[in-house]
Amino acid sequence: MSWDKGFNFRATSGFVTDGATETYVLGADTYPTTRNGVTFGWDSAVSDVNRDAANDRRIAAIHFGSSARTFRVDLPEAADFLIHLGLGDTAQAADHSSIEFKDTTSSLFTVTNDRNVGTYRWTDATGTQYAFTVWPGSETAVQKTFATTTLNAVLTTPDGFWTHSHIALSQVPSAIIAAKILFRNRAYV
Repeated sequence: MSWDKGFNFRATSGFVTDGATETYVLGADTYPTTRNGVTFGWDSAVSDVNRDAANDRRIAAIHFGSSARTFRVDLPEAADFLIHLGLGDTAQAADHSSIEFKDTTSSLFTVTNDRNVGTYRWTDATGTQYAFTVWPGSETAVQKTFATTTLNAVLTTPDGFWTHSHIALSQVPSAIIAAKILFRNRAYV
């Protein structure tokens, strides 16, 4: 069975309604917080604000900061996961956010959001930027292999503030991975 968990970052729990496999994350939720069957949290409290409840629930609010912070999630096992991301803000056009995904300490990939292009824009896990009305149906996940049972998402900024709205993780079933390996290794004549 696949493990799917989404994290929607905001200031108050009831600001919007989360999906069945999602949970809200408040700025004061430090590790280890357990909610909706998953343990997660910030390394120390961050700032949070509700922005626009009319937006998609995943990008309705933000967490933000001016210094590096790490958001940790305990995974059910070392495995392949699809990672979804909503990096952005509705109110600030000049934020520069960077998020590095790690399994414990090994870097898996980094996404940067150069927000000088205007407000109401979000960046997905591939680094593609979308208008807030387009992001919900267009954002694309990135698949990565975790060698450990820990996801560390490190948010930083070169100047100003980092802003962040959403992370979701979906475990890729091992049968799909095995089929891909078999297909790649099969000799054709």
